[in-house]
Amino acid sequence: MQSKVYPFESLTQIKQRIYDFADTFEWAQVLDSNQRHSALELDVYELIAGIGMVNLLSGNAEQQLLQLNQSKHWHFFVLPYTLFEDQDVPIIFQAATVWRIEKQSNSLIIDNNGMSEQAFLALLGQWEDYVSVDLSLTLPKLSFTPDTNHEQYIKQVKAIQQNIYDGAYYELNYCIGFNAYTNHWPSLSLFKAFNALTQSPFAAWIKTPQLHVLCSSPERFLALQNQTLIAQPIKGTNRIEPDNDLQLQRLKQSEKDRAENVMIVDLMRNDLGQVSDAGTVKVQELCGAYAYTSVNHLVSSITAVKKTSALFSDVMQACFPMGSMTGAPKQEVMKHIQLYESSSRGYYSGSIGYCTPDGQFDSNVLIRSIVYTPGNHAVSYHVGGAIVLDSDPESEYQECLLKGEKMAKLFNA
Repeated sequence: MQSKVYPFESLTQIKQRIYDFADTFEWAQVLDSNQRHSALELDVYELIAGIGMVNLLSGNAEQQLLQLNQSKHWHFFVLPYTLFEDQDVPIIFQAATVWRIEKQSNSLIIDNNGMSEQAFLALLGQWEDYVSVDLSLTLPKLSFTPDTNHEQYIKQVKAIQQNIYDGAYYELNYCIGFNAYTNHWPSLSLFKAFNALTQSPFAAWIKTPQLHVLCSSPERFLALQNQTLIAQPIKGTNRIEPDNDLQLQRLKQSEKDRAENVMIVDLMRNDLGQVSDAGTVKVQELCGAYAYTSVNHLVSSITAVKKTSALFSDVMQACFPMGSMTGAPKQEVMKHIQLYESSSRGYYSGSIGYCTPDGQFDSNVLIRSIVYTPGNHAVSYHVGGAIVLDSDPESEYQECLLKGEKMAKLFNA
């Protein structure tokens, strides 16, 4: 594989130049850790991007994942919540070029990922000559309409708790959506403003003809490093305060938040066990308390040694969708999610990530995200939280509003 290395002095400047250059292409996906670390610092890249497209996988989810298993190129993906139900189609593409900055590195690596040598050299020439232009585009002002109002939310949470009391399930992640429409969508300008507000470790900007995503996810879904699978589910939230050490301690000691997290850890251990060597699933950290930009979260880290025979598609079949966005037991709560939620999740609570030519991968949980579909000019975001028997419905509603603050603020709503 052809590659070119470019040393740099300023990480901030090189990132902004990559974003601006990527925006000149029809297809781009940039994953940015914002100089933050995931829990336990299990990270490889500060930034990784796929720019340009040479092959878009086709067919349903199973057909696309089969093609991905057989490929020897880098691929970037956006997986919908209903990945294996054929309601929303995954977007998986072989990028023309891959742009990588490793953690603590001062070099950018650009890989040819399927272009001709001549085309790759021409692109490098374009990059070397490229000068960023600050367009300073006016951001749209939008007022979002909720698909579930306050009264409806409280009523639904009480119904969910009755299901839990009756023994139908233990925990259900209940989400509500907010919707708007606009003909004015300066995608990169919006992402830059959003990312400046959030600075999340699993941020992503996606620009394709079918879909744009502005993502400020704090959560890793799954990664494969060598033969080790890593899952880092988040459950448990409170607001950052001036004396935040005390807030973090309160979160760690919250029986309700810990119970939510432990249930999902047990679910993820079970999912990983299906594609891992016997006896290798281990909880590296249980309910660690971490501060983000506006909220604190409990994060647990689970590792396992992947079976040699298990391919990316097998891992997704076993673990998707992620337990932190469904509840426990997973299959039962997914039926009830469809019953209680007012609109389809679409790509929300799906996953964004990449796969390498040798089968390594990393992926986030697609939350704290704004989705725009150019075809109908629709803009949406979702928020939610885990409902358990001792949840306070009003507190859960306020937590939803807290999680949506930065998204609403972006549009001055």
